[in-house]
Amino acid sequence: MATMIEITIDGRPIKCEEGAYILDVARANGIYIPAICYLNRCSPTLACRLCLVDIDGKQAYSCNTKAKNGMVVTTNNDEIALERRQIMEVYCINHPLECGVCDKSGECELQNNTLETDVVEQHFAIRDTHRPIRHWDLIKYDSSLCIVCEKCITVCKDMIGDRALKTVPRGGDEISKEVKETTPKNVYAMWNKLNKSIIGSTSADPNTLDCTMCGECIAVCPVGALTSKNFQYTSNAWELTKIPSACAHCAAGCQLYYEVKHTSVQDRTPRIYRVTNESHFQSLCGAGRFGFDFDNSVEGKDEAQFQAALHALNKADTIAFSGYITNEEALLLQKLKESKGYKLVCNDTRPFQKFLRTFSQYAGTTLPQGTLSAIRKSDFIVSVGSRLSNDLPMARFYLNNALTINKGSGLYFHPLNDKVIDSLSKNLLVLNHTIGSEEAVMAALIDLFANKEQLPAHITTMLAAYHRREKVTITRQVKEKIKENVTETITNEDGTTSEVTKEVVKEIEKSISEEVEVDRNGLFELMGLQADLTEKIMPLTEKKSQWTLILGPDLYEHPRAENIARMAGLLQRFSPFKVVLIPPTTNALG
Repeated sequence: MATMIEITIDGRPIKCEEGAYILDVARANGIYIPAICYLNRCSPTLACRLCLVDIDGKQAYSCNTKAKNGMVVTTNNDEIALERRQIMEVYCINHPLECGVCDKSGECELQNNTLETDVVEQHFAIRDTHRPIRHWDLIKYDSSLCIVCEKCITVCKDMIGDRALKTVPRGGDEISKEVKETTPKNVYAMWNKLNKSIIGSTSADPNTLDCTMCGECIAVCPVGALTSKNFQYTSNAWELTKIPSACAHCAAGCQLYYEVKHTSVQDRTPRIYRVTNESHFQSLCGAGRFGFDFDNSVEGKDEAQFQAALHALNKADTIAFSGYITNEEALLLQKLKESKGYKLVCNDTRPFQKFLRTFSQYAGTTLPQGTLSAIRKSDFIVSVGSRLSNDLPMARFYLNNALTINKGSGLYFHPLNDKVIDSLSKNLLVLNHTIGSEEAVMAALIDLFANKEQLPAHITTMLAAYHRREKVTITRQVKEKIKENVTETITNEDGTTSEVTKEVVKEIEKSISEEVEVDRNGLFELMGLQADLTEKIMPLTEKKSQWTLILGPDLYEHPRAENIARMAGLLQRFSPFKVVLIPPTTNALG
C-alpha cells in the first residue's frame, strides 16, 4: 500500500502518495503548472521544460520530481515566469503563422501557452531550414508546425508499444557561442533541440510508418503537426460539437467523443467529422479512431419488409441476437422483453456466462478481482487465450505500459505468432503453444504459481505426476566476476615513444558455460514447448508484487472450457494473480 505524505504547494498543504510526480499532484488538486510535453501514464521526457518550479529554494522540473514528505513547492515566481516566456518565444521562432487554416487552431497548446506567458515580441532569430511533409497512410506530419515536444514518440513507445517514431536531424544552423553564453540554460537547451531535430520514422523508408496505425500520435500532438488526412481542412475545431460515447468495436468500451457538425451549407444533417479521446487518460486503437465513416442513414422505408418483421415478432417467443450491439440496441431488446415477454438469447454471451459461473464457484468470489485498467499498474502479467492485438487492443496497450513504465515482465501464451507482441519487451516471454492445449497452460500456471499447501490434495497429486523422475541436463551461460592479471601498455607522459609495461590485477566479468540438471515438466511437453521452461519463467517473477492474469475469448468456447474455468478460479483463490476476463464481444455484459 502506498505511503501517504504531506507536501506544500503554493502555501496549500496537500496529502499525496509518496513518489508521485509533483506535476501530477498539482493537477489533481487544481493547481496549474504549464507542461506541453508531459503525458499521464507515460515517462517524463523533459522536452519542453515549462514545468519548472521552485522546490525548497531550488529550481526543478515538476514532471520528473517525486514527492517527498515536507516538500515546499512554489509553482511560479518572477524568475520562473521569465524563463517560461523565453521558452515560448523560442517555440515561436520560424513557426508558420497559419492559425487561420490550421486544424489545431482553437485547441492548440502552443497558442494557449503563448497567450498565458504574454509573448508579445520576439527576441530570438535564426535561419529556417526546409522541413518536409510526410504522408504516413492515414497520418499526415507537417514538420514545419512541429515543436518537437516528443509526445508522439513517448506515447508510441510507452503506451502503444509500436516504437515507430524518433527524432531525426533537421539540419539547422549552429547557434552562436555568444547566444549560448547569454541565454538561460533551459531556454538554450530548448532552442538547440528545436533547431537540430524533427520527428521521423524508425523504419528504413522515411515515408513509411511501421506501426499499427492507432493514431494516438495525432491525439497527443499539441499543435497541428500530426493530423488525420481525412480530417485536414474539413472543419475548424470550435465548430464541432463533442458527443461522449463508448467505442463499439470491441469489449473494452473505450471512452471517446464523436465530433459532429452540419454536413454542408445546403445540408444541415449532422455528420461525424472525427473521433477524439482524452489522451491523458484513455487511448484508442485504429478501429475506434478511424472506423466511423460508415452510413447508417435510412433513405426510405420498405413497408412490406417492416410488416413481415412485425408479423414474425408477433409469432415469436424468443429473440436471438449477437453480442455486437450498442447500449441503445440492448435497451430496446430489454423493453421488448418487458412488454412482450420474449426470451432473449445471445449465442456469443452464453459460453461466457457459463465460464463465469463456474469460475465464480471455484474462485470464491462472484466476479474476477482484476480490472482492465489494473493491468497497467501490474509488474507481472500473464495472458492466455487471447490474441490481444485483435481481441482487445487496449489490453495490449496496458500490457506494454506495464512492461515499459513499471519495468514489468510477463508471459504471453497463444498458438499464433504476433510480431506486435513479440516486439514489446525482452522481458515478455512469448510462448506459441499447440492449438487446443490451453488446459495444459492453465494447469502449468497452477503448478508454477499456486500455493501447493492450500490446494486440494488431489490436484497437487495430479500435478506431481507430470514431473518425471529423470532430470534434463542443459548447458547454460552464466556471468561471474573473476580476478586475473591484465597486462596494460602505457605511454610515458613526457612525450617519448618508449613504453612502460606493468601488470595490474583487475576484476572482470566473464561468461562461462556450466551444465545443470533441471526439472522436466510434462505439461510443457503437452503444449508442444520445451520441458525445461521453468528455468526461463521463474526469474521473470523475481521482485514482482502486482500480478495479473488475462484470460480471453479462446477459452470460453474451448472443448474443455468448464475445467479451464475451474482452474482459473483456483488461480485467483490460491495464487498471487488477480484475474481479468476479457468479454468475447462488444456488449457481452449487456
